[in-house]
Amino acid sequence: MSRLGMSVGGVQQQLRGAKAFCGVGAPLPNWAGSRSTADRFIRTLSSTPQFPPAPHIHKCPSPPILRCFSSCPSPHHPIVHILGDPNLSMSSSSSKPGVDFDQSVGHDAGTQPVSWNRRDLLTYAVSIGVGPKDLDYAYEREAGFRAFPTYPVVLGLKGTSQDTTVFSEMVSSRSAVPGFPSLDLNTIVHGEQSIEMHAPIPVVSGEGWKLEKRICAVHDRPNGLVMETEVRLISPVGRNHATMVGSSFYRGGSQGTGFSRSLITKPPTPKAPARDPDFVLAEKTTLQQAMLYRLSGDYNPIHIDAGLGEKVGLGGTILHGLCSFGFAARAVLKAVDANDGVPANTTGAKNRFELEAFAVRFTSPVRPGDELETKVWLLGDKDGKREIAFEQFVKNTGKKSLGGGYARVVQVANKDVTRFAKL
Repeated sequence: MSRLGMSVGGVQQQLRGAKAFCGVGAPLPNWAGSRSTADRFIRTLSSTPQFPPAPHIHKCPSPPILRCFSSCPSPHHPIVHILGDPNLSMSSSSSKPGVDFDQSVGHDAGTQPVSWNRRDLLTYAVSIGVGPKDLDYAYEREAGFRAFPTYPVVLGLKGTSQDTTVFSEMVSSRSAVPGFPSLDLNTIVHGEQSIEMHAPIPVVSGEGWKLEKRICAVHDRPNGLVMETEVRLISPVGRNHATMVGSSFYRGGSQGTGFSRSLITKPPTPKAPARDPDFVLAEKTTLQQAMLYRLSGDYNPIHIDAGLGEKVGLGGTILHGLCSFGFAARAVLKAVDANDGVPANTTGAKNRFELEAFAVRFTSPVRPGDELETKVWLLGDKDGKREIAFEQFVKNTGKKSLGGGYARVVQVANKDVTRFAKL
């Protein structure tokens, strides 16, 4: 999404690098200027490559096919491993000529036309676990039918297509970032993702919608390099309906400059309170979950081809990171309103809650069939809006899949939202 390294979204994040942030869309660094690079990487995955020895900064029991992500104690989760590719060279972490992060920060990464229709909204809703009672998200003839609020995160890979897309072509279509070093594709991990909703989107876009992208932050840290990309969803009349920010971490990419600059203020990442959660939602994903989610636009084969997943050391398919992201968003809304998504004419409710901000840190992958447990803490109201902390775990393993979760909701009148069907 998918939209980096072997994070929740799997090998899709490696191919996207800073481009997609697990589905949202951003430019590629300088190493990815040609289509042949992405195609070569796909061919490497489809064969049985001879990987070079895995460099480690500590003794680690990882299989030779994997490189260790950071100085972490073993054993550790595969989320901290990055695939090795002999066709792509490793770059050193020393400062290089041509590196100028002041040029990178604020770089206009271009625009991308996007579109969607009712069927797209229905497909997305079902793929993130919307159930048969939540018909405001799942039945186009309900008076309250509307897009699930996190839907815009899929648009970077979907674009305007109403057909399947070729993942490698989506990857290779991004431009380079000035002043940013050429770094190894294998070192990129999708770290965080956030979305802020400024206005509802129509259930049918029509023409003229676009994503506007810019590099909003670079942080040169001792253990790697972080680049953040801001993506805004703009209507034909110029209104910003959603702002999404994704971060890419380049392991070992430090240039030794200590540079750190950001043009934005991101949502907070509160710690989960040291008390029992106020709400817990446990839901079992299906074996077809990734097969459903990919229909929203992320066609990376790693999420459906179990043989490919085995070849690259994943032990099979992995669920898209932004799919579990969507499951968590549903849990947050259910925590403040058990009838979220249920038609008002069924419940008689005069008000409902809208998700205004949602942010997570990806911590470990999820497999189709895993049971997801989202724990939610209500932090109180601020300026008439309710703030929330949350974490998500894979219940059958006990591992945390999403951490540092933050959400903000606002109460609004329950009303007919089909007025958004047309601009």
